[in-house]
Amino acid sequence: MIIKSLIISGIIAILLIIIFAPIVPYRPIAVSNDRLANLIVDRSLLTKEHLDRIEHVLKYYDKRYWRISNKKLLINISLVFSKELLWNFTIKAEDNKWLIEHPL
Repeated sequence: MIIKSLIISGIIAILLIIIFAPIVPYRPIAVSNDRLANLIVDRSLLTKEHLDRIEHVLKYYDKRYWRISNKKLLINISLVFSKELLWNFTIKAEDNKWLIEHPL
């Protein structure tokens, strides 16, 4: 019974963190040295055009974000915990075919 209560409490705590998590600046993720193990922030993608496209991806997946300027977008910190997810979003934002095939 105690273990079950601890598990439920842990799940509730995680959900509260995700729901009320702070916001952080979006940073595009890219692969370094053609190795998936080397996912890095690629600041060269922080352009108005890329942010326009990443907005499309975030809207498609119903992720919360706040566009601050042409070169700054804020996202929920829960997205930052998965570099693979952000890398996937970055790739989709740069893929014109994906954007056309996934209209809003």
